[in-house]
Amino acid sequence: MKQSPFAQVKKITTRVLSSRVLRTSSVVFVGNGMTLAVAIATSALLARLLGPAPFGLVILAMTSVNVIGEFLDVRTSEALIRFMGQALARGERDAALTYFAVGLALDGLVAALAVLLALLVVPPVIGTYENGAVLQTLVSIYVISVPFNLLQNTFESAFHTFKRFKLLTALTTIVQVFSLVLLAALATQGLIAVTWGYVICAGVSFVLVGGVGAAILFGGLRGARGRAYRAAWRQIVPFTFHTSLMGSLKALAVNLDILLLGAMRPAGEVTFFKLARSTVNLMALPVAPVSTVIYPLLNEAQARGDAARVRYLIGQFMRYSAALAAAISLVFLVALDELVALVYGLNYLPVAALVYIMMIGTALEVVMGWVRKAALIYNRPSLVTYSGFASFTLRFTAAVPLIYALGAVGSAIGFTFGIVVSVLVNVVYVLPRLGLSPLAARPRGGETLKV
Repeated sequence: MKQSPFAQVKKITTRVLSSRVLRTSSVVFVGNGMTLAVAIATSALLARLLGPAPFGLVILAMTSVNVIGEFLDVRTSEALIRFMGQALARGERDAALTYFAVGLALDGLVAALAVLLALLVVPPVIGTYENGAVLQTLVSIYVISVPFNLLQNTFESAFHTFKRFKLLTALTTIVQVFSLVLLAALATQGLIAVTWGYVICAGVSFVLVGGVGAAILFGGLRGARGRAYRAAWRQIVPFTFHTSLMGSLKALAVNLDILLLGAMRPAGEVTFFKLARSTVNLMALPVAPVSTVIYPLLNEAQARGDAARVRYLIGQFMRYSAALAAAISLVFLVALDELVALVYGLNYLPVAALVYIMMIGTALEVVMGWVRKAALIYNRPSLVTYSGFASFTLRFTAAVPLIYALGAVGSAIGFTFGIVVSVLVNVVYVLPRLGLSPLAARPRGGETLKV
């Protein structure tokens, strides 16, 4: 008997609301939305209180330190999600604890090296910039935040492995609100006070998120005993080499734009580009929660050998992300100029022109964001290393003359060009070697990703 339209709608609604992925990602989406809104409010307040040029100096100082830490970061959190998650899926709790201990030790070594290099390398280089003496002072303060930022990622892996996404979102929101209040209060005291504020925020975030993450980990692994550390080390290090290399190239690409702009253009253009990049990240906001939730689910499906489940989740993710990217692009085209003037002020209208250029690349990146996770779960991280290296090389070969000639507009063009190259390499080279197609397979039972 054919169902009535009302009955069909009711059935679909029930199925959608019963999806654990949707329920979890919806909560994360709301939390991430609040976090991003607070972050934008913080940037807007600092931009208005400090002005484009002084705010650009703070951004340059922070970026010059972050580029060292993010380049050296071996991304053990991704390795821990994979190895700990698969160990727990097989009931191997001792192995899960061993992986975490190895990851924490590795990140501790990286953090120490990053601080040392930042102190030795950054001050002499940044001193050659305009207002170099001021930048060196800000750098000497902000470098204190490096170990907090690097080690926090290690403990965040516990939230993902044990699927405590809602709790992590709540803690992140609390930290962002604290940062807004503190930085807005310190902005009236000058650049040095604001830089100290960023250090304090990093420390508070590490204590809060790291402490709760440690409690989740050791609560979930109570009674486990670490063993076979050498074997775990031999598994993690090769994996992190490729994941960290790809992540390091991406981090270098993100930060190099700002550093090149600061070297060749006034600090105000640095502020415009930084705010534009923050604005265009709104396109990834609705997709990021699903991306966060889907990684451990893909990992579990691969651990069980359920290839159909992997393909289905990927297909649904692409449909969802494409629809949202298109909707947000339409909003940008209709109302972006007015929104920039309202949030940042009329002095920041050049931000809108940069967003129009960058949203093309960001939309592609959002839709194809699953490729890297697929390479990780199939233990083929070297594939995305190649695509990342190609993207990075071609992007900055073009970006240097573009920035010299066009400033922040050149950076925006280079940004989109790099993503287009990366997507093309992924489609032509990476996906065939993973045995995956952008087309979704029909579900064969199990949990679905209805949106």
